[in-house]
Amino acid sequence: MREQLPDLLNRAAYLHEPTLVTRQGKAVAVLVAVRDWGQHLRMEASSPTCETEG
Repeated sequence: MREQLPDLLNRAAYLHEPTLVTRQGKAVAVLVAVRDWGQHLRMEASSPTCETEG
């Protein structure tokens, strides 16, 4: 992924294309544009809170 990072950053920033980051086949993070992340946070803050069983 290190070799692809500049391209992935450009895709996130300019094309608003998120990238799922995995480690040993498990999802660990998502690379997204700052603007998209801000929208996500605003949507999350305005939605009702749901509790899940754990």
